[in-house]
Amino acid sequence: MVLSPATTAILFTLAYADQFDYPLTELELWSRLISVDKKSISQAEFDRSLQQLIKNNTLLHIHEFFLFSGREGIVLKRQRRTLVAQQKWQQIQLLKRVTPFLAGISAIFITGSLAMNNTNQDDDIDIFIVTKIDRLWLCRLELLFFTWIIGQKKKRVEEGKHGWCLNLWLDEEHLAVEEGKRDLYRAYEVVQAKLLWGTTQIADRFYTANSWVKEYLPKNIQHHATSLSSENDSVGFTFIDQLEHLAFRFQLRYMKSHQTTEKVGPGFAFFHPRQTDALIREGWLKSVSRIKNMPGLDTIAKQHAKHFFASPATTLSQSP
Repeated sequence: MVLSPATTAILFTLAYADQFDYPLTELELWSRLISVDKKSISQAEFDRSLQQLIKNNTLLHIHEFFLFSGREGIVLKRQRRTLVAQQKWQQIQLLKRVTPFLAGISAIFITGSLAMNNTNQDDDIDIFIVTKIDRLWLCRLELLFFTWIIGQKKKRVEEGKHGWCLNLWLDEEHLAVEEGKRDLYRAYEVVQAKLLWGTTQIADRFYTANSWVKEYLPKNIQHHATSLSSENDSVGFTFIDQLEHLAFRFQLRYMKSHQTTEKVGPGFAFFHPRQTDALIREGWLKSVSRIKNMPGLDTIAKQHAKHFFASPATTLSQSP
């Protein structure tokens, strides 16, 4: 079978989802379609390639899902995980109800497995918080205290266990992913993030600030043009600003003793102990290697991986 841009894009997209045991519906496959060599793919080309891949037994179509031959078991797995996700969405509603009473928070997004309704019972809930300018570290203190009070605060040694994982913090001046980190993995993280609490204006500003994702996922542009300017309510250096500065210095000093891959600053904080991007790259290549009837695709994938992923390959095992 000829590897047209549409065929390659379909296989690469399914491989990305396959590493998470996540078969895709036709609409999901189309909207998540990975750009290959910046080639524009029409709906007709997509439909034609999809049917040909099914005809030659490279893909299966089970219920509403598309997946690789030999991977039939992931259909039931996705269905089971969807049921678990419904329970976890109910659990996280407490945070949604409390957030209006926590000063300085602009928006809360759910990311990771729950955002895709693909979560196990013991999986944690990944949470991304946007705060007002110069309020991030005070907001972090109050939210950490709240999660501790209700027994949802995770400890560092509980990687992968249930609980609320407050792993990404940005203020309204730092909504864009930095240029050196813009890759396929982070493009998916942007478009998959689900707004739990906040205005659609904040969500639009987040998507607009990260419009670079269209380089990787051109079919999944969900934002509208929105001003990126932000209002800071403080006038001069207020007492609250002084508290924010002290909160930052205090938390930074506390982190120093066990800081690894975390990256923090006055307006941002990234807490990802694992090399997630490198793990995703390795998982994607492994899923590509499962594809049948496509000789040479492994080599093509390795070539594209240099563009798709910011981090090099790793020998670590993945456990999404």
